[in-house]
Amino acid sequence: MENVLESHLEPLTDQLFMGICNLQQSSQQVEDALSQGMEALQQTLGDTLASAAATVVVGGIGADNKHIPT
Repeated sequence: MENVLESHLEPLTDQLFMGICNLQQSSQQVEDALSQGMEALQQTLGDTLASAAATVVVGGIGADNKHIPT
């Protein structure tokens, strides 16, 4: 009886092991893609903030004098 049960469980155990390995690989790929996306987002945000700061410094706030009461 044990041999019959073992012969049925072993393929399931192998399938579960392979499933876990595939899940780990997929999880790593998703984590890598997420990290790359976060790096790109940080770079874009930094560029945007630097550009906005440069615009304020170069152009000045209210540089056209339309918003500054005289």
